[in-house]
Amino acid sequence: MIFLLCIIGIALSIHINKHGNFVDDTGAIRIFHGFNVVYKPPPYFPITDHFDVMTSFSDEDCQLLISLGFNVIRLHVAFEAGMPQRGVINDEYLLHIRDIVRLAAKYNIYVILDAHQDLLNRQFCGEGFPDWAVTKIDFPAPLNIQLRLDQQGYPLIEDCLKQKNFADFYLTSDVGRNLESIFKNENGVADMFGLFWKRVAELHKNEWNVLGYEILNEPTSGNYQRSKIQYNWPGWANKHLIMPFYQIINKYIRQTDTQKLVFFEPQLSDTFGVGFRHNIGGRKYKKKEVFSYHLYCGIEKISKFLCKQSYNLMYPLKKLNINHLGTGSMLTEFGALPNQPFAKDILNSLLYKADKYLQSWAYWQYKGYNDFTTSSNMYDEGIFNQDGSLQNYKIEALVRPYAQQICASKVHYSKFNAKKQEFTLKYDSIKKCETVIYVPKINAFQSEFKYSCKAKKGYCQLQYIDNNTFRVQNASGRVKLVISVMNINK
Repeated sequence: MIFLLCIIGIALSIHINKHGNFVDDTGAIRIFHGFNVVYKPPPYFPITDHFDVMTSFSDEDCQLLISLGFNVIRLHVAFEAGMPQRGVINDEYLLHIRDIVRLAAKYNIYVILDAHQDLLNRQFCGEGFPDWAVTKIDFPAPLNIQLRLDQQGYPLIEDCLKQKNFADFYLTSDVGRNLESIFKNENGVADMFGLFWKRVAELHKNEWNVLGYEILNEPTSGNYQRSKIQYNWPGWANKHLIMPFYQIINKYIRQTDTQKLVFFEPQLSDTFGVGFRHNIGGRKYKKKEVFSYHLYCGIEKISKFLCKQSYNLMYPLKKLNINHLGTGSMLTEFGALPNQPFAKDILNSLLYKADKYLQSWAYWQYKGYNDFTTSSNMYDEGIFNQDGSLQNYKIEALVRPYAQQICASKVHYSKFNAKKQEFTLKYDSIKKCETVIYVPKINAFQSEFKYSCKAKKGYCQLQYIDNNTFRVQNASGRVKLVISVMNINK
C-alpha cells in the first residue's frame, strides 16, 4: 500500500532530510527533473484545452512530459493578475491556476508555484507586479534610449526588445527605486504581496502535488542609482533588503500553511554563491524551506569552454551556502539555449554537476510562452521547433535515466555519464519504500538497455511499472545499479 501511494501520488507531503534531500512520507528520497511553465503576458496562464507549440500546457503536454521522465513544473502565479487592484484578490485567476495544478496532478507531476517577475511591471518593460504597486517617474532614465508608448501608456514590446540585454533596465532609476521600496515595505506593498501569497496558500495547501511556494523570482540588489557600492557589494542586498522582505511574506504564508515548502532565491547578481547567512523561518522551518538558485553563464555563444569552467566554479560555491543554511536546494532555472551541439555539451556538463550534488532541476523553459523579457528568443528558450517537433540537441541532454525516488538512508551517488550513456546508482537501502528509476525510450536508449544490480542481500532486479519507470526489487543493504545502452557509437 505504501508503494502504491508513492507511485500514484496520494497526498505524500515532501520535506527536507538532514542531508538536504527532498523526502516523502514513506522515507523515499525524491529527485525532480522538469521545466519552467511561465506565461508572462495576459492572461498570465497557458491555454489548457488543446496543444499549441508556443502557448499550451494541456493533457497532451503532460503526457509528453511524463513519457520523457519529467515530474515537476515551476508554474507562474502572477501577482499582477491575482491582485489587480490594491487589496482585492482575483479568485477567478487563482482558481484557474489551481485547475492547472490539478491537471498536472492527473499525471503525477509536481508543481512549484512561482511569483515570477522581471523588471517588476510593464511600465518598465517587465512583468510581475500590478500597476498600483509601482510608481513611474522617468523610466528608462538614465539609459539613453527611446521607447514609444502604446495606448495604455506601456512601452512597446518591440522597442523594449531592442535593448540588447533586458537586464540593463534593472539599472534604471525607476526600477531600482521601486524594488527597494517594495523590499522595505514602504506604502505597504510587501504586506499586499503577503496577502496575495496567503490566498494562494489557502487555495493550494491541500493540493498534494504542490511542492511549495517560490516567493519571488530573481530579486535584484535594490537601487543601483542610489548606491552603486551597495548594489554591487556581495551579499549586501541579501542581508539588508531581500531576507527581511522574505520574512514578511513568509509570515503570511505560514498563517495558513505550515507544511508546504517555501522556496527562496538570492539576489540576481549573486552568481558565485555569497547567499544568505540564515534561512527565513529559523530552525523550526529549516526542513520546510528550499534555497532556489539559477545558473546562467552568459557567454555560451562566445566560449563553450569558459562557460563550462564558470559552472565548475559557481556550483561548488552555491553548495557551500546551501550546506551553511541547512535547508533543501534546487536548481530552478538554467538553459535558455539554442538547439545547437554546443548547448548539448554545456547542458551535459552542468547536469553532471547537478547529479554530483543530488540536485533536482527545472529547465528554462518548456515553451516560449510569448516571453518578452528575455535575452534569448522564444524558440531558443523552449524545447519545440516551430513545426512542433522536439529540439534534438536539448532533448538528448535533458532526457536521461535517473532515480526519481530512492529508498535509502544514504545515497553515495546517482549520476548519468552522457559520454558513456551510463547511469550509476549506489545507496544504502531502507524498508517500507521503493526505489524507482526512469529509463527513456528515446535517444541512445530507444532500443534496449542492459543493467547490472548488486545488493548485499537479495537477488536484485528491475521490474517495469509504467511510463518508462522501473522499480528495484529484492534488494536490501547496500545496492549498486548500473544501466547502460546495449550499443554505443565510439
